[in-house]
Amino acid sequence: TACGGSRRPVPLTRTAVLTMAAFEQEIGNEEPKAVAADLAALAKLARTAYAAALCEGHAARLRAAPPATPAPAPSPPRAPAPAPPPARAPAPGPPPAPAPAMEKFETYSWDQTDKFVTLYVPVEGATAAETTHDVGDRSFALAHARAGKTRRLVVSNLCGPVDAARSKLVLKRDRIQLRLAKAAPGDVWSALDDTLDRRKADRDARLAHGDLKGASTQQLLADMYANASDEERASLLAAAAAGADKRRGRAGA
Repeated sequence: TACGGSRRPVPLTRTAVLTMAAFEQEIGNEEPKAVAADLAALAKLARTAYAAALCEGHAARLRAAPPATPAPAPSPPRAPAPAPPPARAPAPGPPPAPAPAMEKFETYSWDQTDKFVTLYVPVEGATAAETTHDVGDRSFALAHARAGKTRRLVVSNLCGPVDAARSKLVLKRDRIQLRLAKAAPGDVWSALDDTLDRRKADRDARLAHGDLKGASTQQLLADMYANASDEERASLLAAAAAGADKRRGRAGA
């Protein structure tokens, strides 16, 4: 090579340049100062000034180069971040209180005067804390709660209008009284609600202008029975049986 031990001059050819390039690549991985010392020794053996200058030039560059900085040791792999602790489920709260059982008042009575309609509901020792009521223009709701049980009496279609401001609740030793003030004093209610009045008005319209106009007695009785309540049907049957007994009695006399 250009810096080798040959005694003959080495022409600067493409092959020589490539050989020197390979040499530089090979020594590039060595300690620069050690390589510079080797090049200086080779320069002394060179037969031509060009080869000596070439070796010395490389040696000078290596001596001037800063010492190689060792590559930093690879940092140890980071430990994975610890998993967050599992979220704690909220402690269960107390179970909801059971809803009070709802029942109807099965037993009650009522009467009326010119000014009031009064309901009587049998309850022993009812207190104001246990009893609630609400009165509308043609309705009322009465409730009594005790020992987890609530009983109610509700009518949403009173037979006549009432004055809620003058109506009141009265608690007696053995009953609850709800006094409904009539909005039209002197009116006589046919029942507590308006069911009978509406049925009568409907029947009167049918007799005057509808399908019952000109009907026979048998047709009228059949229609009355078909549209009667269970209690009314029982009364009709009892009346029919009594009439039949009278007819048989007259026939046997």
